[in-house]
Amino acid sequence: MAVDLFWDSPEQTTLVCQIAPGWTWDELELALHTAAQLSEGGDVGVIIHIVARTGFPDGVLAADSLRWGRHVLKLVETIPAPCVIVGDNLMAQLAAEWTRLRQPRSLIGCALTLAEAQAMLAAQTLQPAP
Repeated sequence: MAVDLFWDSPEQTTLVCQIAPGWTWDELELALHTAAQLSEGGDVGVIIHIVARTGFPDGVLAADSLRWGRHVLKLVETIPAPCVIVGDNLMAQLAAEWTRLRQPRSLIGCALTLAEAQAMLAAQTLQPAP
């Protein structure tokens, strides 16, 4: 699987959804549903880490990519915990632009590195894209 979901520490305070090249929309959908369920009612943060050189399964211009992209962003909004989207590629840039357009009360931020995302969650300071 090119989408992995794992805890970043034995304390299970941060759930990481790592998206790597070769991922599928179905894998990502399942991982986001699971992240939403695991983060309900607890002090858990979620990091969506888009690994370098990760693109869209069918290419960014595919008609299916737009439909699926909207669906996935709606799923991200269902995660009840603070969430940080991490990465510096096109997928992450599009997600960052989306977070910038969200309402200020949104629990979604973005970061360029995993360490930055972990620090944001630890400090409870979510930053949308500039």
